Amino acid sequence: MRKKFLLLTSVICLASSVAFSSCGLVERKASVKSEIETTKKAKKNKKSDDEEETTKKRTHLKEKDDDEKVTTSKKDSDEEKETDEEETTKKDDKKDDKKDDKKDNKKSDVKIPDGYTEYSGKGYTIAVGSGWSKLSSSTGNLQFSHMGTATNGFAENINVTTQDTSAYDIDLDGYKDISMEQYKQLGYTVTKTNKMTINGNDGYYLEIDGVQSGVDFKIMQFFTLKDDTAYIVTFASDETDYEGLKEEVMNIFNTFSIE
Repeated sequence: MRKKFLLLTSVICLASSVAFSSCGLVERKASVKSEIETTKKAKKNKKSDDEEETTKKRTHLKEKDDDEKVTTSKKDSDEEKETDEEETTKKDDKKDDKKDDKKDNKKSDVKIPDGYTEYSGKGYTIAVGSGWSKLSSSTGNLQFSHMGTATNGFAENINVTTQDTSAYDIDLDGYKDISMEQYKQLGYTVTKTNKMTINGNDGYYLEIDGVQSGVDFKIMQFFTLKDDTAYIVTFASDETDYEGLKEEVMNIFNTFSIE
């Protein structure tokens, strides 16, 4: 049976050229069709792969473009920030320079008379002539005594003190009113009250009469407020020597400067 089957198969394919051709054609057609379908499928798959690849490339390019935009934006932002910081630094430097210039100009405006010696206290300076001796002070304030007029047990003196006013809501006029009230309570008489500016510092100048231990004395005083600090410059003298020292003391007051 196997032999007949094999022969039959040969006859079917070789009975004639037409039959053979038809057989081969059918097979070929089937093969070609299969190849075409395979090719189409391959092309379709390739096209799909190409499209997918293209999409990936586009996505990659878009992501790259976005990254570049973000980087550029960040760079621009950093540059703007640096520019702003540089501008701020320049402005701060200008302000500091301006402050320093103002301070230097203010310092240069202070006229120190010949023969005077300048001393520094808590945030201020003042100069005195050779007739004055600097006294030691545990408070850190400056005190000077005149060396030629100590009579009646009273030594003419100048002292500079500071007072913290940060705990009080007070201005210059308020400070003046409180000072005058305190002098009144002590039994002293304020004979003169004038507004005065010394080296750019606005303040008040007072003249006061009083009695201490049976000695009549007079006081010259200048005070000013700055940055929650009161600066008080005071000269005290017995009545006898007051007029002779008043002009010199005013020259000393005029050297007072806040640093």
